[in-house]
Parts: sequence; structure tokens; C-alpha cells
Amino acid sequence: MLHLLAVCLWQQKTAKAPVDATTIASESPSLSTVDPIPSSSTPFKAVYVTCSSPFAEVETFVDSCAISYNLDLVRTTPGGLPMKEALQQYKTIDPKIKNILVGTRRDDPHGASLQFRTPTDEDWPAFIRVHPIINWTYELIWEYLREFDVPYCELYNQGYTSLGSTFNTFPNPALKSDNGHYKPAYELKDGREERYGRIILPRIPVQ
Repeated sequence: MLHLLAVCLWQQKTAKAPVDATTIASESPSLSTVDPIPSSSTPFKAVYVTCSSPFAEVETFVDSCAISYNLDLVRTTPGGLPMKEALQQYKTIDPKIKNILVGTRRDDPHGASLQFRTPTDEDWPAFIRVHPIINWTYELIWEYLREFDVPYCELYNQGYTSLGSTFNTFPNPALKSDNGHYKPAYELKDGREERYGRIILPRIPVQ
């Protein structure tokens, strides 16, 4: 999603005539070779909702993305907050923010009924959630990343297909080879198995 945003900003900066998304992506530079957002651009506001026990590889990747995509990145309280509380914290930090771009897809939990623009529920912090890739499939995500050489977290090359905390995230068993090694995430045959490496744990109330 961030790469698509960078491509659109690059397209706008070069002042080309509007074209469809496929043409934009095919004509734009790869992030691995050219920074699509010049360093002189105004940083793009972003929020990183931290989990309770993040992977070091994820933290490193987030740091690199903040530089590559020129992000004004806010991290929510370390140790992890529920999404509702995390968004409230961000709303308190920057109350002028009205729209948030989210990388949710329809086959993600709670994603089936979402539209491209969906307001948060009434008892949540007031945002318009914008879902640019809501109709993308798991397979299409990986096709895009590999076609345009978009950097991604190295854990996806080690059999992980969905990342959470270190205590509830493991390599996807559907990617385990006969020799005991795990194939990369893009070799998963069925996108419906994306979360087979995740364990759903009950949330313990904070005392």
C-alpha cells in the first residue's frame, strides 16, 4: 500500500497525464533503485501500532520504510495496545487527522464488509478508513511485490505469511518442505491458508 502511495505521489510530481493504476505502476521507478518520494517532499504522516512482542526484523523493516517512504512516523505505546486504544492515542497526538489509509483486504478478519471508504464505528475514534487494496488477494499482493521489486520484511522469506507477536506467530506449516525447511511466503498455493502460522490467544485484561 505504501508503495502504491509513493507511486501516485511520484506520478503527481512528474505531472504526467492521468493514467490507470496498471500503467502508473509499470512506468514508475522501483523503490529499490529510485526513491519515489524526493527527500525535499513534506513527510507523510503515518502511525505504527506496535504489538506486545514484535519481531526485531519487523522493527528494522519499519525503520527502513520510514526513511524510504519519507514518513513522519508515530509509534503507539510500546508493549502493544488494542487497536481502538491505539487509534485514540494517535487521535490525541494529531487531532486534525481525518483519513487513514489501511492495508486491509476482504479476506482479512473483519474485512469482508468494508468499502473503499468506511467510517469508524461510533464508539471508536473518528476517522475515515481508506482501503486502497481492499479487493486484492494474497496472490495479487505477492505478484505486485515481486513484479516491481518492492522491498518486504525478510521474515517472509523464512516461511512466515502473517506477522504478529513473537509468541503467536510461526512459519506457516503449509510451506514446510520435506527436508524441514520452509519455502518463502510467495510460494503459498492457497491464499486462504495465509494465517495458518498464527495462534489466536485470549486477551488478558490489564489490571
